[in-house]
Amino acid sequence: FFLVPIFIFFVYFIFSPFVINAENPGIFDSIKRSFLLVEGKWLYSFWNLILLLLIAIFVVLLFSIPHILVSIFLIILSDLTTFGLRTKIILFVVRLISSLSLFFVVPMIVLFLKNFYYNLKSLKGNVFDGLSNKS
Repeated sequence: FFLVPIFIFFVYFIFSPFVINAENPGIFDSIKRSFLLVEGKWLYSFWNLILLLLIAIFVVLLFSIPHILVSIFLIILSDLTTFGLRTKIILFVVRLISSLSLFFVVPMIVLFLKNFYYNLKSLKGNVFDGLSNKS
């Protein structure tokens, strides 16, 4: 029940950091501009954010597959109480590969949101006319 307003406000205000970066207004102006940007395009924004979430989950899972497979293999073939140095090194390398997904997912999310911000801005036209710009 309490998650619904959180999702609604999240979609409205997700572009505030990009407004601050691109136009340098104040904090409250950036929140207002983010709201105006999404207003009338909320469902479009929501489904694009859901798509971004699904792609990010897919990439993280794709990088986690080696970790899962090696862990299962080691559990089946070795005694759980005696992990040798070789096994620990293998697990470390596989965990490292699994953690590398963040180096792909985080920039992907930031670039997607930045491009989506500029896309919404071009779709909405001069939605910020009449708002003060503190430069």
